[in-house]
Amino acid sequence: CPRANIVLFPPGSLIMESGKKCEFGVADFYVLLGGSVQAEGTIGTHLASLRRGHTFGEMGAFGLTATRTASARASPLGLVACAVIRGPAIQQAVEMRPSAFSSMVATFEAQEDKNHGTLARRRAWLNGTAVPGLARTKLFAGC
Repeated sequence: CPRANIVLFPPGSLIMESGKKCEFGVADFYVLLGGSVQAEGTIGTHLASLRRGHTFGEMGAFGLTATRTASARASPLGLVACAVIRGPAIQQAVEMRPSAFSSMVATFEAQEDKNHGTLARRRAWLNGTAVPGLARTKLFAGC
C-alpha cells in the first residue's frame, strides 16, 4: 500500500535512528500495533517505553524537525508490529486538511517541550547528584 505498511521488527532491532535526516513528504512515522518499543537518547539512554497505540517519528514526518530527535528500538523480549505511515501519504493528508495540521503542530510542540524537560532533568541529576557522588568514592576520587 502506498500510504502505509504493517512491518514486523525483530527483538532488539533499531526501528528509527536519532540524528537521521527528516524531510516532509519523505520521512515516515510509526503507529505501534503490538509489542513494546524503547525510545532512546543520542547515547542510548532510555527516554520512554512505548506500548500499543503509541506513535513515534511524527515530528520528523510532519516536517517539524530536520533530524530524528530520538531512536526507537524494538524490545529485546519479542517482535514489534508497527503501521508505518509513509511520507507521501502524510504530505497529501496535510495538503487536504491544513487546519487539522495546525492543531496537530501544537500537540507535537507540547510533546517536544516535555521531551526536552525530561532530558534537562536527567542532565541535572547526573551533574548534581551522580557525578559528585561518584567523585567521592575511592574508585573515582581525583577524577
